[in-house]
Amino acid sequence: MFWKSIIKYLVWPVLWMLVMAATMGVSAPAAEFTVNTTADTVDVNPGDGVAIDKNGSCSLRAAVMEANALVGPDTIFLGPTAFQLTIAGAGEDKGLTGDLDIFSNLTIKGSGTLETIIDANGIDRVLHIRGDWKVTVSDLTIRNGRSPDGYWDDSISAFRFGGNGGGILNRNGKLNLVRCCVTQNRTGNGKVIYSGSGGPFYAGNGGGIYCNGGRLDMEDSTVSENFTGFGFSNYDSYGLMGCGGGMYLVDCRSELRKCTVNNNQLPGSEFLDVGVEANGVGLYLYRGEAILRNCTVSHNIGVGVWGSGGGIFVQGNQLSLIYCTIVRNEIKASYGGGGGVYYNSWNERNSVKGTIIAENIAGIHYSEGHDIYGRFDSLGYNLIGDPMGWWLYQSAPGDLVGEPPHLGPLRDNGGPTKTHALLPQSLGIDAADPQETEATDQRGVARPQDGDSDLAAVADIGAFEVSFPSVSIVSPMNGSTLRGNVTIEAKAENCEHVLVYIDGGVAAELTEEPYVFEWNTESYANGAHQIAVIAEDLMGQTATDGIAVFLDNILVLLEVERRVESSWLLRREYADLRISIPNLSLSVVDRVEVQRQLGGGVFQTIREVEATEFENNLCSCHDLLPRTAGTVTYQAVALDGAGNVMGQSPKKGL
Repeated sequence: MFWKSIIKYLVWPVLWMLVMAATMGVSAPAAEFTVNTTADTVDVNPGDGVAIDKNGSCSLRAAVMEANALVGPDTIFLGPTAFQLTIAGAGEDKGLTGDLDIFSNLTIKGSGTLETIIDANGIDRVLHIRGDWKVTVSDLTIRNGRSPDGYWDDSISAFRFGGNGGGILNRNGKLNLVRCCVTQNRTGNGKVIYSGSGGPFYAGNGGGIYCNGGRLDMEDSTVSENFTGFGFSNYDSYGLMGCGGGMYLVDCRSELRKCTVNNNQLPGSEFLDVGVEANGVGLYLYRGEAILRNCTVSHNIGVGVWGSGGGIFVQGNQLSLIYCTIVRNEIKASYGGGGGVYYNSWNERNSVKGTIIAENIAGIHYSEGHDIYGRFDSLGYNLIGDPMGWWLYQSAPGDLVGEPPHLGPLRDNGGPTKTHALLPQSLGIDAADPQETEATDQRGVARPQDGDSDLAAVADIGAFEVSFPSVSIVSPMNGSTLRGNVTIEAKAENCEHVLVYIDGGVAAELTEEPYVFEWNTESYANGAHQIAVIAEDLMGQTATDGIAVFLDNILVLLEVERRVESSWLLRREYADLRISIPNLSLSVVDRVEVQRQLGGGVFQTIREVEATEFENNLCSCHDLLPRTAGTVTYQAVALDGAGNVMGQSPKKGL
């Protein structure tokens, strides 16, 4: 009866709670996995809560497999190294081979895009999100993914297109990329077939990222140098390359904030003379909604017979461009349009505000508008180079049409992503909406700034806000009298580093806040000295501040002499010490510590001399040396009443 009571009142309620939790979808506690090997190995027992391979290590693949097997939202931490996928086998969807299949709520955190790299080694794409899961990836690079080639499927007697999503394939998931770089990925090729018609033979879409459904959010991230595969032609048909060299988004809601999409490609097909359509080299947007805010889309190039949307191709999608820079994209085709932005529909309303769309090229022999084509509503303050293809364009307040943007090259101008700086002659400087603007530019520089030095801060058009470095010395104060160790602190903005100068020589280079340098003034002569700081940004612009100070260190001098006293009974050795402080000030110095070091040990105070004991700024004392003293070293340290060091003598040894 006792055991029946135990089961009735203790065991069964616990079992009932576990069953109810499972049926009601209650999340288990989140698990965390720290990857400690670069080997590509599988988890030996998915679901046991421990991501361990047969060698007892936690690999990236094992961590993903374990996270998939658990209920709760899990986190994987990656260190500053490259993780290469080596287990071949594309097409498998449990994460055992090929790409990393994700079917759970998961966060993957790296150590920075230059430090942490997931490299698919060309065996498959890198990440495959399978279903309505929340996946966040931060601070790492996705590289060298390659989706599978197209093939003939005997089971349906039809051709399968090349695989989509060279780097990342997201099907209905909620994907969030933060401070990531998706680069050097590609989609699969079409397939050569020499009998039957069966064409055209398409390559995969979305060289870097392919999203079908769900949501994509990106911030401070880069999608660059990705491309689609080749579409191979048949004798009586033709092949098409995929679309969206950087990204292809279909039925997807997306927002890109402070991102760069650059140098992606649609490289053409096997035979350029049989009909190749190069669309959406940077981004291809098909049905859904997309917002680009403080983003740069540039240097994306597509090759074909005809094509559209070197930067962005929009079809059935609603697009908003807000303070973006879309420049220097190119469709190298006989016939083309919208080298910057192309919209292929009348049904949706797209809007453009505070954006530069210029210096794009579409069409070698015929163009429907090099920079923009389609229906876009201007919300004002845009700089458009060639508006020829802009349907129903009506000038809005602040629009600059037919003007060159005068931009610098795409480069590191500060911040996590590359940008095009506005050159001094650009009309986009201080020309954006004076009433309403973004809080920052793509780099994180605050808007608005006074870019034209007219004493009025107005935001700039495009993703880049012209700014100038500023710097001021916070401490010490100008004209201060200083002693001992002094903290030099500068306040600086919009700079890459701050140089600290003492008397015209560089004393320190400070690269991050707080801009603080500890100056040991005792190595400098007493008297007047100059402190200067120079703040410099990546463009070579500088700002300077300087002060004058006066050093009045307490000069402590020490003389040491060995003295020996011996008799027929004993022998004693002394150290006679003579301490001199030429500029002794009783209001500054409270006492002097005489310190001794034996051998390589620490200095120990053997005597304290009150400042009042000095006569004519001199004081003498002696120290009985231990018999086995070996090397003996002395120093004298002048202290104030609070114990702060006011001066210190050079070390003297015997």
